Amino acid sequence: MAPQWRVQETLLCCLLLCQSCWMQVITSETSAPTPTKSYIEFFDPPRTLSDSSVIEILYQCQPDQVVHVDVLASSITKPLVGIFKRRWTCRPDGTEKIREIRLNFPDQMVYREDWILRRPIYVTDVLLRAWISDPPIDLNIPDRSSYRNGVAKILHQIEIPTPNSRPYKDHRKCPQWDQHVLWKVRMEKVPQCPAEEEVVRLLPFLYACTGEGFGIVRRPEPYLDPGLERRRQYNVMAPRCSFSIWLYVMDRCPVSLCGVFYHLDDTNDYVTPALLMAKSGHLHVQVELIKKEAHAFRSSDPLPLNQWCHILLNLDVSWANLTVVCGSSVISTTYRFPDHVLLSDVSGTFHLGGCKYVRGIKAFYGPSIYYRNKMVAINKAPPPQMIERMELAQWYRKCTSFQDECATRFQHFSAAEQETKDCGDPYSDLTARFLPENAFPQCSEWEGPPPPHRALITKLLRKRAARGGHRNFTGELFGRALHRMYLRRVLAPNGLSLIRKSMPLLLQAGCLGYHPALFLASVLFQTGLGVRRDQCKAFVEQIRLTDENVLKQQTKENDDLFMWLRFQAKQGVSSAQHAVSRMLFWGQQGISSNLEVAVKFYEKGAEQQKDPVMMYDYGVILLRGQGVKRDVPKALEYLGKAADMDFVPALNSLGWYYEQYEENYQKAAEFWERADELGNPEAPFNLGILHLHGLYPGKPKNMSAAYRYYLKSATRGHIDAAVHVSACWIQGVPGVVSRLPHDAVLWTKWVGEQNGYLGAVLRKALDNYLDQSWSAALLYYLQAAEMGMEIGQFNAAFICELDPEGLVTHYLQIDCEWKYYNLSALSERPPAHAQIKMGDLYYTPHVRRKRDVQAAVQMYAAAALQREPQGLYNLGVLMEEGVSLPNSTLRRLGFNTSVCANNFTIMIELYRRCRDHEKEDSYVPCSLALLNAHLLYVWTFHGSVLKCSSAAAIAIVTALGLMTIFGRLQNAARRLQLSV
Repeated sequence: MAPQWRVQETLLCCLLLCQSCWMQVITSETSAPTPTKSYIEFFDPPRTLSDSSVIEILYQCQPDQVVHVDVLASSITKPLVGIFKRRWTCRPDGTEKIREIRLNFPDQMVYREDWILRRPIYVTDVLLRAWISDPPIDLNIPDRSSYRNGVAKILHQIEIPTPNSRPYKDHRKCPQWDQHVLWKVRMEKVPQCPAEEEVVRLLPFLYACTGEGFGIVRRPEPYLDPGLERRRQYNVMAPRCSFSIWLYVMDRCPVSLCGVFYHLDDTNDYVTPALLMAKSGHLHVQVELIKKEAHAFRSSDPLPLNQWCHILLNLDVSWANLTVVCGSSVISTTYRFPDHVLLSDVSGTFHLGGCKYVRGIKAFYGPSIYYRNKMVAINKAPPPQMIERMELAQWYRKCTSFQDECATRFQHFSAAEQETKDCGDPYSDLTARFLPENAFPQCSEWEGPPPPHRALITKLLRKRAARGGHRNFTGELFGRALHRMYLRRVLAPNGLSLIRKSMPLLLQAGCLGYHPALFLASVLFQTGLGVRRDQCKAFVEQIRLTDENVLKQQTKENDDLFMWLRFQAKQGVSSAQHAVSRMLFWGQQGISSNLEVAVKFYEKGAEQQKDPVMMYDYGVILLRGQGVKRDVPKALEYLGKAADMDFVPALNSLGWYYEQYEENYQKAAEFWERADELGNPEAPFNLGILHLHGLYPGKPKNMSAAYRYYLKSATRGHIDAAVHVSACWIQGVPGVVSRLPHDAVLWTKWVGEQNGYLGAVLRKALDNYLDQSWSAALLYYLQAAEMGMEIGQFNAAFICELDPEGLVTHYLQIDCEWKYYNLSALSERPPAHAQIKMGDLYYTPHVRRKRDVQAAVQMYAAAALQREPQGLYNLGVLMEEGVSLPNSTLRRLGFNTSVCANNFTIMIELYRRCRDHEKEDSYVPCSLALLNAHLLYVWTFHGSVLKCSSAAAIAIVTALGLMTIFGRLQNAARRLQLSV
């Protein structure tokens, strides 16, 4: 029995020890209760959160003390919020006491959302605690340190049910009918937080950086989720993040530092991070420390050229790791800063490429990502699929090999041509005469026949070398020649069938540095024109091929219209002089630019001193010396006379002269203020420049005033002002204007459409259209359309709709009418004609797309809102066919949906508006449609009366007819009897 007794004794000791440990856990920082110490315990505390829970508290006090009981709850946004509190005094009497307390919690924490309880509280932790402390002087004053200094404490954590597992509360009320229906609809929906990425996709597409002073701008926004935002704010002084960039460097930085990826704050200073490239190709990494000091380091090796590299910059509090993976080579640099890095990513802007403070690098950018709350590792995985599909490295390797081959051939041909021109020496002549010739004569590599696709470029190289002159190889010159040959070949009759066969010429021209050839090739591949899908300036003329009046104004030097205007100009007619000089100076309306002749007409009109426009134009020409010798005094004389007649461009030009040449800002501001009051677009831009640089007389620098003047000038159509406004909207100006990136894109697109090179493409397209050279017109308009110009998209769609000579059907592999009318209709200023055409395309079924009546209704309504009667007419036709218009569309058109009882009243009103439109062409068809609608209305609502009256009329006519026939038969019988 002894061993068994020892086992029982051991088990009893273990149980006593476990009970002692359990009591220590319950009482937290106190020991097991003894009669000589204060203690407090919970009896059966609530396990889960519920309403009206009853808890028993066992406690004992020695001196006069205070017992505290409270409940703390934590949510995602607020930690440890008190939701329940009780306290009472405790006097020592040597006995233990028990007190019951009912815990009352807010309904939003206990119950599930219903038709009364809205917006429940989602808590993460609930703590029940009790403690005994020495009494404060005033019990009504809370003592925040009482728990920390308590003599006895106890804690208990209450489990939190998930929001959807909570019970519904019995409100003992009946909801109203509408509340009950709405609640039934919502009760089964599980509330979800909006998805929010913890990464910023700085660049989701490929971007070609030209090395100039502009690039991609991004500004991360604060998190909407409170937990993520609180974490982001904590990481400002201890960042743990990563920046991933794919880069294909084409050329070294020509200056000390070029921008790759950098962060500018609101004062345009470099902050964390700034990734720049030095002349040597090394990466310069700069950060801002929490002491507001800049610190930087460089990569250990330079970046290679013509190779995709994956750059990863990891920031870990005070450490930085820069890793660059280029193919199989890895460049890694780790650096420790003397203090924590400071990174506030929601202030300022992130830039890829250049900006107005630093130029970019000549490179291609791939997908670039900013991981805001974590660090990622880099691996040697292949580039993203987006980069692989481009095959950029393979193209440049082939292109470089082709350039080297052309340069070598050109040098060989030049050297051989020079040898034939040099005089021979006696030694060479004797050697050639008396030495035996080689029985097997050999030719050099370059004297053999070239490959099939190299024959034309070889011919050009040989011809250029034979001409002599420059010995250096200029690839762009040969590329331009190849491009011209390609256009002559494909724009000849039936030349579109040669597009695919001649494509190597176009690619070779682009490879040699003539970039318009590459753009044309991309347009052909994009549109499928003849292939499988896979530098002069001109005035930009926005001419639509549907505008007959403007097309009639297009002329040429030998046309009757221009000859008549020139005759009128020579006779002294001011309007004709101005028209002819404008055409000749700018090369408008089909006339080639001729500055010398234009100046003569300007001079003749200005000498009459009657037309301020002619005096202004001639004064500007004299001031700039364009087509005539520069004469400043005479220019100021004519400009002053035009300004005295309140001609605003003359006022603006005088201000520009005094600001640029005499630096008289007072006089310049006076002229510009006068021009601004008269509505000149350039004057407010110039005033904005003065305010920006603090040159306005008597006023300091004022960015707010400069922005207001820029905006005023841009809204009047000034291009440079629009560029400045776009820059302000892209980055935002603190205290002046917030970021408006969408509006900035629209302004920038408008500025780009005013480019003179694009105007030259449009002019070539229009000239070929007027000459009925359909293939050339389509080709140039397709280029303008793929550039993003709405006028090019509209005119390309118009030619596709005409399909002259079956051009589109035979050679284009896309539905170009649908594509370009759709792009035109979705532009920021869509033409009504494009919206009408898109409505027709939506309404008409097609093998490639389904019929969409509601989309057609929206297009017709949009055209009607632009006061286009065709839109009203088409809406009426749709309603006549039984299509009902949505109430939202009717309200947009100004209809009172409560008054318009049926489709007939709406249809009649649409036709009436169409008939009463200011366009005369709409009167006849809309009047006939209105008459037909009235007849349909009468027939539909008064058909029975019309049917009865029609039957009676038919019966009467029939009876009269029978009576007439019967009478004629009787008369015939009588005449027959009399004759017998």
